[in-house]
Amino acid sequence: MKISWEYHVCLLSTLFNLNSIVTNTLRISRVNKYLYDSKGDRFYIKGIAFHKAGNQNTPSADEKRRGGSQELADSSDPILDLSTCQQAIKRFKELNINTIRIFSYNAPKDHSPCMNALEKAGIYVIADISLPNEGSINQNAPSWDVSLLSKYITQIDSLRRFPNLLAFNIGNEIITNENKIAVAPYIKAAARDVKRYLKAVKSSALVAYASIDGAKLPAFLAQYVSCDVVEEGLDLFGLNNYRWCGNSDFKSAYEEVHQQFKDLQIAAYFSEFGCIDVKPRVWTEVNAIFSEPMSDTWSGGSAFSYFPTSEGYGILDPSLGNKLEVTPDFENLAAQYRKAKGPNTPRMADIKKASKNPCFAGSPNSFTMPIILPPEPNVDACNCVEEKAFSCQVRPDASPAVMDELLGVSCSILSEPAKLGATKTCNSLASNPAKGTYGILSACNLVTKLNYAMTLNYLNKDFNKQACDFGGNATVKDSGPIKSSGEVDEIAQKCFLTFAENGLARNNQFYGRGAKVATINGTDLQNSITGTSKRSSKSHSSKDSVNLVILGFCLNLLFIAQTFQQEK
Repeated sequence: MKISWEYHVCLLSTLFNLNSIVTNTLRISRVNKYLYDSKGDRFYIKGIAFHKAGNQNTPSADEKRRGGSQELADSSDPILDLSTCQQAIKRFKELNINTIRIFSYNAPKDHSPCMNALEKAGIYVIADISLPNEGSINQNAPSWDVSLLSKYITQIDSLRRFPNLLAFNIGNEIITNENKIAVAPYIKAAARDVKRYLKAVKSSALVAYASIDGAKLPAFLAQYVSCDVVEEGLDLFGLNNYRWCGNSDFKSAYEEVHQQFKDLQIAAYFSEFGCIDVKPRVWTEVNAIFSEPMSDTWSGGSAFSYFPTSEGYGILDPSLGNKLEVTPDFENLAAQYRKAKGPNTPRMADIKKASKNPCFAGSPNSFTMPIILPPEPNVDACNCVEEKAFSCQVRPDASPAVMDELLGVSCSILSEPAKLGATKTCNSLASNPAKGTYGILSACNLVTKLNYAMTLNYLNKDFNKQACDFGGNATVKDSGPIKSSGEVDEIAQKCFLTFAENGLARNNQFYGRGAKVATINGTDLQNSITGTSKRSSKSHSSKDSVNLVILGFCLNLLFIAQTFQQEK
C-alpha cells in the first residue's frame, strides 16, 4: 500500500507554513535594566541609524508657536523598497550589526518584503512612530489625545506582526532643554498607553524613547519616566550622545553620564553616537560601550548614520551618485563592532524581580513633577460628546493652524465676564500636570475642543448665528434641546461615565482614573484589539499555534499510514 499523496501535501504545506515559526531573530525581553534573548543571554544593540537623509524640518512661524517638529520633514521610507534593503543588508553583514533604527516610515504601505529580508538576515528594527508636525507630542503646547494615540497605533499596526520588530520609539528629542521639562508627563503617558496597546494585541515589542543629551536633563527624564512603574511604561531609554570624539577615553567622555544613569531601573542604550569633529571616525567608543563598567548599565548603541548626510555623518560615500561606496568611517565601525561582544552578565536567572522605584519631586528647573499623569484618550467618549453636545461646529476642511488659532480666540472670549455677571471658561479643555488636574475633554482631539468652545460662545450669545461664524470657519448644527453651557458639560460627564470602561486596562489601577478622567479606546481601535477590525490583527504567536496543530495532525496521519503499510 502506498501512502496517499494527500498526506504528503498536508505535510509539505504545513512545513512550508511552519517556516514562519523558525525565525532568525530571537524574542528580546527586558528584565529590569537589562535586555535578554529567549535563550537567556544578554542582548546588546549593535545598530546603525537607517534613514535616507532629509532636510531638518523648518517650521513656519505658526508651527514654531505650536512647537514645530524635531523630526525629519522629507526623509523617505527606508524599508519600503526591497532592492534598497537587499543592498543595505549586504553592508549590514559587513558592519556586523544586529539592529537598525528607522526614523520614519509610511504606515499604509506594505513593508513585508524588506522586514522579512531583514529578519532572514538576523536584523532587528527599532521604529520611530512619532511623525513630523502634527504627529508627535508638541513641546510648546503638549497634549496626549485621541488624535495622537490613533496615529501612533496606525504606525504600530503596520509593523507589529514582524518578529524582528525590537522596539517602537515614541519620540525623538521631544524635550530640547530644561525649560521644557513640563512636557515629561505627556511622554510618560504616551509610553503607558502604547505599552498597554502592545500588551492587548500580544506584541512583545519594547517601548522606547530617544533623548537629547545635556548636563542634567537626560538622566532626570529617564528617572522620571521609569519611576513608580514596573510593567506599564518605558522599556528602553535612548540617549543621543556625541561626547566621544576621536580617541577620547571613558573618563573624559562617558564617566559623568554613566554615573548619572547607573541606578536606572529600565534598559538604556545610546540611540545615536558618532562625533564627527575628528575624521575619519575611529569609533573607539564602541569598546567602552560594550565593556565594563558601562555594560553594567548600557545595552549597546546605534551609530549615526548609514546614509550620507549634509553634515557628514554618513558612512557611505555619495560622490559616485547612486553607487554608494564605503568610507573609512564604515570600515572602522565594522572593525569595532566585530570585536564588540558585551559580557553575558548578569545571568537572567540571577535577576530579582524589580520593585517600584518611587518618584521624586524635584527637577532641573524646580518644576514639580506630577505623579498623576494625563488620562488615557477615550475615542468613544469623545465621539459621544461630539455627536450629542455641540451646536456650533468647525468646518471639516479647516486646517490645524486655523483651528488652533480659533480655539485661542474662543477661549479668550469665554474668559470675559458675560451677561448677568456669569463667566464660562475652557477649564474642561485644560491640563495642569503640576497640580495633577486634567479637564474632562483634555484628551479629546482639537476638533472636539474647538467645537466645545465655539458652542459655549454660541449659547452665551443667545443662539445668534453670527456668534457661530468665526470668519466663515464654523456653522450652526441642530443639537436638539440644549439650552445652556451647563447642559453641554452634563452631556460630557454622561458620555465619559457611559464609556468609562472602553479601555485597554480592565482595572482601575492606573494614574488619573476617575469620573472626570478619560480612559481609552474607540470602536476602530478597540476592534483592532479584539481582532474584528479590517486591519490585520492576528498575532504571530496565534498563527504559529495553528501551524503546530496542523503539523501534529499531519504527522499523526503519516505515522498511522506508515504503520499500516508495515503491517501489510
